[in-house]
Amino acid sequence: MREEEIYLHSEFVFEFKEYIENQMESGGGDETFYAEKKELFLCEEPLKFLYETDDFSVDKKSCQNYFEEKKKSFVQISVKPEALQKIWFNTTKNGINLRPGTDKNGQVKEVTMGDDGVHGLIVGQTGSGKSVFLNNLIFNMLMEYAPWELDLYLADFKRVEFSRYMNTYKAPHVCVCAATSEIRYVLSLISYLVDCMNAREEFFARLGLAKIADFRDRYPDVVLPRMLLIVDEFQQMFSEASPKEGEQIRQMLASIVKKGRATGLHILFASQEMSQTLSRSVLGNFRIRFALNCNAGVSMDIIGNRGATSLSKGQVLFNTSDGTEETNRIFNVPFIETGEEGDTISYFYNYLRMLESYAENLHFHKVQKFYKEELQEPFAKLQELLHNDLVRETRKKFLQEGEQKYFDILTLGSFVTYSNRCYDIQTLFLEYGRNKNVLAISSKAEDLAYLEKLLKVNFDTSPRKEMIGMDYQHEVFCFQPIVDPSIFSGVQQHTNPDEAAELETVFLKKKMLYELFRECHTPYEFVLGNYHKNLELQRQMLSMQERASMEEQAAEVLKTLFGEISMEDIPEACTKIQAGEHSEEEKILARNLLDFYNYKKNPYAVFPPSVYWFIGIDAMERIPEWLFQAMKNGMNYNTLFIMMASTEFDQMTQLVRYCDYIFAGGANQRIYERLQMNYTRRQADSIVLDLNIKSMGEERSFKKYRRKFEQKKAPSIDFDKILGKGKKDVL
Repeated sequence: MREEEIYLHSEFVFEFKEYIENQMESGGGDETFYAEKKELFLCEEPLKFLYETDDFSVDKKSCQNYFEEKKKSFVQISVKPEALQKIWFNTTKNGINLRPGTDKNGQVKEVTMGDDGVHGLIVGQTGSGKSVFLNNLIFNMLMEYAPWELDLYLADFKRVEFSRYMNTYKAPHVCVCAATSEIRYVLSLISYLVDCMNAREEFFARLGLAKIADFRDRYPDVVLPRMLLIVDEFQQMFSEASPKEGEQIRQMLASIVKKGRATGLHILFASQEMSQTLSRSVLGNFRIRFALNCNAGVSMDIIGNRGATSLSKGQVLFNTSDGTEETNRIFNVPFIETGEEGDTISYFYNYLRMLESYAENLHFHKVQKFYKEELQEPFAKLQELLHNDLVRETRKKFLQEGEQKYFDILTLGSFVTYSNRCYDIQTLFLEYGRNKNVLAISSKAEDLAYLEKLLKVNFDTSPRKEMIGMDYQHEVFCFQPIVDPSIFSGVQQHTNPDEAAELETVFLKKKMLYELFRECHTPYEFVLGNYHKNLELQRQMLSMQERASMEEQAAEVLKTLFGEISMEDIPEACTKIQAGEHSEEEKILARNLLDFYNYKKNPYAVFPPSVYWFIGIDAMERIPEWLFQAMKNGMNYNTLFIMMASTEFDQMTQLVRYCDYIFAGGANQRIYERLQMNYTRRQADSIVLDLNIKSMGEERSFKKYRRKFEQKKAPSIDFDKILGKGKKDVL
């Protein structure tokens, strides 16, 4: 086809506007909705409304009165016809018009997604113009409907086509653009739409209504937009998904097919074919069928005849009738130029810029999300966030209010799942309690190095220092190379696994003191309890008669030395005992009694917030039982253990029992299975890490911030440099 024969979208727009003018002159239904000035309330998704009306949900009159009152809090918008300049003229009250182009007579026609045809399919082989057709449908909806009338959710597994709607200029109708092969994001997006759909169904029922059109009729000054999910390369969604994820998607889509008509949720799927996706019974509910040029088998499956095999480029075939060739309708699809040359802005971006400016002039905004898995913010963004005054104050407030509940609050990274919030930043509240430790396992060393930096930066910026007047104390046991040693600059580090054995005594003492601190109320009660605990540790070395004799002799001495000391006297009395001529055992008791006094005043003085890092725990020949016990009760002593491994190891399953927060990365599916976490297929260079909070049965995923690592290399001798031989000497 010669260039001058290309049917341009600008020509279609001219014809479209002529069609609209004729409709307005004849007073044609919905298409003249905005021919007069409108003062509108923009309805929120009713998820919150349901919660607020739960107590009187069966009382329709009360729900109606509540909604009338709640309506006053909605965003209001004033729309004058002259401000729209012949766009955004229609309402989605009764459906969404898809305008594929012009028919054989050059007439602008619509295919309505409404009560009769709720959902649609588009097929076309590679090079058939499927992307052009999709852009055309979207552009025409963007022109016909105001962004408060239509919420578009775009998912593109090619990661190219739909990105344009959120790159240079943002189409104001688009709530989400998922240019991704990250199946979890798309799955969570569909899950959100199902939640909205179910909430709308219940919302209408509480107001005594059946469907969205009834709602718009009852409240003509309130706009609840229709939602349209468009997925390009739909079939790939199932090839990217695990069997479990694929089944979840099928169930959710079957639910949308069942309830979407009444609630105003529509689906438009595009692919080269639809085999191995949805069941025939579900696909049968997609009554709107478009086919570009494709093979006979696909044409028969989608249209019901072979008509799509003879289509030229720039044509699309439509059939919602009996599937015979006689009822086929062919449209000429206008071409939208998307490329750019130098400083020249293409028609595509000019169009989006125009729409964006219209929305700005009307002061209309909606939450818009653009997800692309390879997009990564620099690590400095995280540091900036952690130092933000509002973030620090909020973090501090949570820690103060939950002083006995939260060890600290960490900021991790951007969600890998969809939410309708403005900021998708994943946080982790580290709680006090048994087994509240961190385990990180990834076959990629870079993941572990990243987590070291991520967690350490969070601890370094914690407002806890301001609250208790002391920093975190870190001790590192590193049995595999750290990619960036500067992370732990100035921190005590151990590289020999045998050195960890010294911690056993430390934690036995912490355990003993903690129990006494909690049980005892007077100084003498504590000293006596401390003495008996020490004696128990010597149980195997002493006979029962020897222990009884020692207890009898000590009771009189301890009573004389500590019996009359009050809580207020402890500091002075203990100082004198430690400086005087007393036995070593008596001095130790005095030192521990001083800890008892300090603990009662401020527990942090005795048990400062501490983090023990075991990097390369899989290198230990065997994790000793005392370490498991220390991990089990570590939070009693304000202590967090962080365990990191890069391989599977024998005691991995046992270690998992003592860790509530589990980070995982890499592509080793067996590691995920042993951690009892869902494994999602990913690229080798994936920047996603997964988190499982066992106590809540909750799995999360987040993106790593961009950070360069200095990879450690094995040392070598440069003989060329030493012996003076360069390239010029080599023949």
